[in-house]
Amino acid sequence: MEYLDFEIEDFLIDDTFQQYCLGSNPESTKFWRNWLNENPEKKVVADKARDMYFLLNGNLTSRSYKIHYDTFSLKLANHNHRQKNWFSLQLSKSKSTIASAAVVMIILFAGLLYCFYLPGKLQNQNLTVLSNKAGEKRTFTLPDGTIVILNNDSELSYQKSFNQKDRIVKLSGEAYFEVVHDKYKVFRVHTKMLEIKDLGTIFNVKAYPNDKYTEASLIEGSIELKVINSPSARVILKPKEKILVDNQSTTSANEHKNSKTNTPEAYKITTTTENPLVKTITEIDWVSSRLTFNDENFDSISKRLERWYGVKIIFENNAIKTYRFVGTFNNQNLIEVLNILKLSNDFNYRKEGNSIIIY
Repeated sequence: MEYLDFEIEDFLIDDTFQQYCLGSNPESTKFWRNWLNENPEKKVVADKARDMYFLLNGNLTSRSYKIHYDTFSLKLANHNHRQKNWFSLQLSKSKSTIASAAVVMIILFAGLLYCFYLPGKLQNQNLTVLSNKAGEKRTFTLPDGTIVILNNDSELSYQKSFNQKDRIVKLSGEAYFEVVHDKYKVFRVHTKMLEIKDLGTIFNVKAYPNDKYTEASLIEGSIELKVINSPSARVILKPKEKILVDNQSTTSANEHKNSKTNTPEAYKITTTTENPLVKTITEIDWVSSRLTFNDENFDSISKRLERWYGVKIIFENNAIKTYRFVGTFNNQNLIEVLNILKLSNDFNYRKEGNSIIIY
């Protein structure tokens, strides 16, 4: 059926759908209710179109439809009488004709809203969003063939036009990328603190909004980076290098540099870390379901445990946050991890619902 191909704008200009929204025609109302029950995959789009119709039509409901219809007809008739030389418009007694005329105004108004008032809401309809909850890890293949492994509590989004003229993704959280090379369409990753331009490579990006740093680690190939708070600073990483950007920094690279390294304090370049136990790069151990801590304080570790196991960790003693740990865990549950950590530093814990209290 043709309605299966309908997008939001198609629903908006359909007479019977308008009548369904207003409840002004029992047959149209019955038809659309039955059709949506039979085609539940279109319900989300239809609901958005219905919400848009009411939004752009001043929240007009079936209850107020008759009042608005009569008022509109009277005012338009009076206006036509006074302005015969300006324009002429004949009103049909049919409510569907009035609704058709009204929807033209709705579409014009929608254009204005799109440009000036609702850019975020409408543009979101063109986004593909991939997301994981805490405790989840999944692998996705993007339309260009690029493989993305998305870590827990993370979100990756891109326009539906991805790979047509460009390849741009937006990341909040952590993801591992194996990018398909295309010299005509450079692959770009945007985070709050970094813009990453891939030159055909494998790399990892960690950009959790509540972490101290945003990190990008290069495994193979080459990437070019622009630090948002240092717009003039462009960095090209070599394999086994990583950049750490201070999420709290507002320092411009042109204003404030580290006196020892002569590099902007907004970020620093360092090397990736090798896991001595399994001879892997620590920054991507999570891809193989290994949870690795490399001389990391408990405060930082707690955030990773929260995302990894889907729990809330609360410290009753802030001094414990400074404890540092080294270790690699393969498929151990949270209680096993905590019990092993206790062997190297003195602390206790108790479980309350979905929370772990450290004391």
